[in-house]
Order: sequence, then C-alpha cells, then structure tokens
Amino acid sequence: MQIKNSRQSILRGLVLMSILAAVVAAAFGGLNWLSASLQSVAARQFASIDEARRSIGLAQVSVPAYFPEGIAWPPSSLIGQKKPFPALAMEFRTIHGSDTALIIVQHSGGKTARALQRLSLSTVLEETEYTIKKQPVLLQVGRCTSGRPCSQMHWTRAGVQHTVLFMGPALELIRLSESMIH
Repeated sequence: MQIKNSRQSILRGLVLMSILAAVVAAAFGGLNWLSASLQSVAARQFASIDEARRSIGLAQVSVPAYFPEGIAWPPSSLIGQKKPFPALAMEFRTIHGSDTALIIVQHSGGKTARALQRLSLSTVLEETEYTIKKQPVLLQVGRCTSGRPCSQMHWTRAGVQHTVLFMGPALELIRLSESMIH
C-alpha cells in the first residue's frame, strides 16, 4: 500500500512539475513576444550608421562630406525607430568637450521626429527659403531649447525629410548641408 501511495505521489509531482514548466515556458514566450513588439515601436540606440539604416528600413542615410572645424566623428549618438515611421537622429559632439554641436535627423513619414532630438530649435529669429543644388531648403536661425544660439536647415528629398541643427554660424550650416545634398 505504501509503495502504491509513493508511486502516486511521484507521478503527481511529475505532472505538477510538467504543468509548472509549461506555464513558465509560456510566460517567457509571451514576454519575448512583447519585448520584440515594443522594440519595433520604441526608439533605440545603434552602434553604427549601417546597422541603423538596415534595422530602421531607410533606403539611404545622408551623411555630410564636410564638417565644420571642432566637430568629432563618428556620431556620439545614433537613435532610431522603425515605427510609427522610419527615423534616425545622429548627434555629434565637439572635439574638446561633451557639448552637442550638431544633430542630423532623417525620417520618412510623420510631421516631425523631434522626439529623437535632445535639442531642438525653440525660437526662430530669422527664416529664409532658398535653393541648394536645385533642392528647396528652409534656413532658420534662432535659439535652441538649451538657450544657445543655433541654426537649422530643413528639406525633403525622395520622400525623406532632413533636418540639420547646428550650434554655430549659419554659413557653416549651409556648407555642411550642401555637402549632404547630391
């Protein structure tokens, strides 16, 4: 009789352990699915421009051929998202400091990708529309959210919106932006 109870207890324990293992496996599977779903929506950091381009789904990422003196390469931060629309923000710092000197944002769809920027143009003091290499651009000069003077250029090419924010003179921003427009 005792052997029979012992076998039943062992079988009952094995069944309970099997059920518990299945519940734990299902919970981990659900968490994995939830994490993958959130990652495709949330902005995330990337290690390289190529990795960001492939992951986000932008056909091309424009990078300046010209950088004003004092800006460090490579970008200090690459933040991108795939949903709700593909977007990438590249942040560059000064060579001798940790201050942000340049932010380049590219996105297709949506009105703005400002959520990816740590700094943005908050006060526009002057605004001018003109053309660079047959590309209509908007130049804005003013103050950034940090309170520092800054200038920004914006244009749309092949369905991709480009915004370049520079903590420096507008003439340097124009040269930098010219080197991005092909």
